[in-house]
Amino acid sequence: MSILKVRIYGSLFIVFLLIAVGLLDSLIEEGELLKGLEPDQVSDLERLSAVVDESYLNANQVIAHRYVLAMLESPVIEYAGFVTSDGTGWGISASNRRVVAVEAADESLDRILKSSGFKATEIEGPEQGTLVHVSQPLDPSRYPNAKPGYVRIAYSKEALHARMND
Repeated sequence: MSILKVRIYGSLFIVFLLIAVGLLDSLIEEGELLKGLEPDQVSDLERLSAVVDESYLNANQVIAHRYVLAMLESPVIEYAGFVTSDGTGWGISASNRRVVAVEAADESLDRILKSSGFKATEIEGPEQGTLVHVSQPLDPSRYPNAKPGYVRIAYSKEALHARMND
């Protein structure tokens, strides 16, 4: 084997190793986030999913909006909402409590739309600090002719840790 081939194969090995380490780190990070979630947060997402599902099937988004407003009474929830599979949707934040359209620049949106199930990530909020962002798709069996959208909730990481330490 020539020295050139050894260098090429060595370089490729290092690149693949770096990619594998990056993927592993990402999986470990998501696993740590999942461990940190309490059953309450998982059930929050499941209840929101059921309410949004019924809201859309009955063509009455006000039901979902009111439910999210009630959820925001919790000191750990910073934001909750819904996004369709095409990237449109709405959300309500704890700071302004008004329904706002989902922004295309939302950094978490791309990860949500590419996921096929429950997803947990950490993102930096503009004012709230680190947020634990969870999302999951609506039940696809209820939407046979379309890809359903996703519900999402953002928790204050600091408030979650304070609650867990109490």
